[in-house]
Amino acid sequence: MEDPTVPEPVKKMSAMLNQSRSDLEKVAGLFGVAQVVKKEKCNAKAKELLFQSIGIQFLKKLLLANSNFEGDDCPPHVYKSVALSILESFCVEPELARNKDLLTIVPAILDIAQLGDDEDCDDDNLIIVSGAYELLRCISVYDEGKSALLENGAIAKLIETYANQSFKSDEALQILVILAHHFGTKTWDKADPKYFHSLMNKVTLDFETEQCDENTSCVAPCKLCCLHVIEKQ
Repeated sequence: MEDPTVPEPVKKMSAMLNQSRSDLEKVAGLFGVAQVVKKEKCNAKAKELLFQSIGIQFLKKLLLANSNFEGDDCPPHVYKSVALSILESFCVEPELARNKDLLTIVPAILDIAQLGDDEDCDDDNLIIVSGAYELLRCISVYDEGKSALLENGAIAKLIETYANQSFKSDEALQILVILAHHFGTKTWDKADPKYFHSLMNKVTLDFETEQCDENTSCVAPCKLCCLHVIEKQ
């Protein structure tokens, strides 16, 4: 039985996606999804319906695309941008942000986020890096998302971004603080402490080169240090 709370345009879009016979048709449908989600008052049920109609495997395919689909002239970064935008709109709903299938995209999102570490990253890719960090922030709100980030090596990648002061390093640090506050010393790899040492070296350098007070960027790294020390006692 159809849910009466799901807007009619969403039902039509879902049916169209389910009937898609090719990747190209489904990509065209995704542009429609982005518009419907913005235009209609989509509740969690509506977004769940769209999520199931699109399919997590297809969203992964878009996020991992290195070339355009046959018969389409859109560059890969457009696919990634649309997929990230749709996923972000889904992840504002707690039910979807905690969804086990949806969280399987975390490795792909982390790979996109790391594109910002490349000094030659162009503007198009910087846009999708920004989108990736917005999605990581949404995912990190919930315990299931935090666990998915930890299990997929987010700590090392976020530390690398922060320590190198790469694009979105402040956002990387904010997510690091969230994870460290939640997991305590479990955040750090005791068998391979090089990333923790890298973080501490960056914090030390910040103290040496900045006049730190409660309003500066030194505060968040200090929280990471304190969380580590307190848990060790």
